[in-house]
Amino acid sequence: MITCVACLNEIHNNSGRIDCARCKQYYHNLCINISDKNLKKMSDTQKASWQCPNCPSKQPRGDNTNTPVKQTASSSSSGTASSNVTTRKATKAAGESSIPQVLSSGALTSSAEIRDIINEALREWATGICTQLNEIRSEVVSLKDSMSFFNEQFEQLNAEVKAQKAEVRRLSDENSSLRRDVINLTTHCNQMDQMSRAVNLELQCVPEHKNENVTRIVQQLESWLNDTVFDHELLDARYDIFRRDRSSTLSFQTKKEGGGICLAVLKKYRALRMNRWESACEELWVSIDLGLNNKYRINMCAAYIPPPVSRDYLTTFLNNLTDVVNNKISNGSFTLLVGDFNLPYIVWESIGDQNVYIPEPNNGTIENMFIDEITFNNLKQCNYILNDNNRILDLVLVDNANIVKVAEASLPLVGLDPHHPALEILIHSLGNIKPCRSKRVALPNYSKCNFDAINEELTHIVWSEVWSDLYDIDSMVDKFYGTVLPIIKKHTPH
Repeated sequence: MITCVACLNEIHNNSGRIDCARCKQYYHNLCINISDKNLKKMSDTQKASWQCPNCPSKQPRGDNTNTPVKQTASSSSSGTASSNVTTRKATKAAGESSIPQVLSSGALTSSAEIRDIINEALREWATGICTQLNEIRSEVVSLKDSMSFFNEQFEQLNAEVKAQKAEVRRLSDENSSLRRDVINLTTHCNQMDQMSRAVNLELQCVPEHKNENVTRIVQQLESWLNDTVFDHELLDARYDIFRRDRSSTLSFQTKKEGGGICLAVLKKYRALRMNRWESACEELWVSIDLGLNNKYRINMCAAYIPPPVSRDYLTTFLNNLTDVVNNKISNGSFTLLVGDFNLPYIVWESIGDQNVYIPEPNNGTIENMFIDEITFNNLKQCNYILNDNNRILDLVLVDNANIVKVAEASLPLVGLDPHHPALEILIHSLGNIKPCRSKRVALPNYSKCNFDAINEELTHIVWSEVWSDLYDIDSMVDKFYGTVLPIIKKHTPH
């Protein structure tokens, strides 16, 4: 039986065997790191001269004649070169086991010796492991100390950050409170400043005597007033003050501040606010007796249409205007409507020498709706004063253009606004001027209309029979109105 010196296993295949030329020991080629491929490439001469790894290490590398070893008498007398060779036992590398060398020598014959060698190798391995574990332990202790230090620093930094956050929160709350106070004070100061300097528009009536030129009626559009401002803070006791702040007209508004109307009338003239004439929009109606034996009155409306002008808002305002002008204003009185309508795209042009300005064509839907309504109510526009943008936002609408004259105020009561120049409206003597309407026209009162009866009659109409002999749309429309309007007139009082 042939045994491999390296693995101590039996060699069954001679083709995978290689013999040492010196020690005559047998090895598996794979046990000494020679692959089958390389073994086949080796020639017979190479195989015959091959030596195992242990044999070259045992052969002296030279005669060591230059080794500084003192020769003894016996050694010198021998005269051999090998007497000068220093035979030292090679120091075993740390952790290197001597088992392969012992196994290769073939000198072990008992299991007790093998056990001792294994125990010695395990002790050496355990000693190395313990040394490495001690080093790791010391590094872990150092890392633990570092982590403790960093944790203390982090806790200290975290406490400082929390303190700073609390301070920032306190300062932020204080800043918010101060900001609210500043906003309230600024708003109040702006209101007081606007009211102290009075108005955008001033209206002059008939003076008391020849040399007197006192403002009789003071009107301010977009007054910015609220419940915190009292009437006596606006003007002195010579005036009756009529106000409609935005807080009372929030039906169409999302902003609670801004807007509003203010009208002040000298107490010499009897003035009465007409609350029943006012809609949910920002408008203020006041009926003023000019002192001509109560013969003539001016029904004055101050209006403000906030931008951007919405269709619903303008429709509500115009419908109410039509109702007031046609149903509520008495005969023998005049209508004067002054307001900021914020319709800058309407271009007004003069018609000859008359004190009237008409709009140019080709306007938008909102503008055309406004123009149609004031034309229907026989109101004329008399203001021609342009603002800094060469547009007219403040309109003066009257039913008789002969009673007023509009000019730019020479001594405005307020600081000039680039969008709203101060206007002076002079009302001529009304003694020789007749009102536009000497007789009221009976108009349908649709608020008392019997809509149920109208609907009942309309449901019984068979329109296919009504239009059976008609073939063009114009004739059908005429037939439609000819059928519907008599039914409405039948059930609507005048």
